[in-house]
Amino acid sequence: MSILVTGASGFVGRHLCEQLRNSGRHCRALVRPSSATDDLKTASHSIWVADWDTGVGLETALQGIETVVHCAGGGRVRRRSDYRRQNTETTRRLLEAVNAPSGTVRQVILLSSLAARKPVSLYGQSKKAAEQLAKQAPVTTVTPRPPGIYGPGD
Repeated sequence: MSILVTGASGFVGRHLCEQLRNSGRHCRALVRPSSATDDLKTASHSIWVADWDTGVGLETALQGIETVVHCAGGGRVRRRSDYRRQNTETTRRLLEAVNAPSGTVRQVILLSSLAARKPVSLYGQSKKAAEQLAKQAPVTTVTPRPPGIYGPGD
């Protein structure tokens, strides 16, 4: 099974790539053009770059991929509107690319948040909106809602 991990330079994505590799599975690590990738390069991960604002690079990164684990997003923002841009719009762009005629993706795992259960914060609302988009996707979607995630390297 071919796997693409979005947000691979982030806390969860970086650890997920490591765990996949340790279990003998190859994954593509998708990052933004501005992402720090030294840790991923040191670990010899296959790094792919896409621009979430324009979608450039997404379809290329998805070629031959069967499963996407969508960890790209954010909880730390400069402007309130960034929650929606980082969490909802990245999901919209991803699902548009997944739906391309040449698409091979069969499953999207959207890492959501417990905050989406009762979305009173802008962060929770943006995650809930991303989940709603995923429900309409033309492929199987799974949306785990982990609580706060902490650990080494956070």
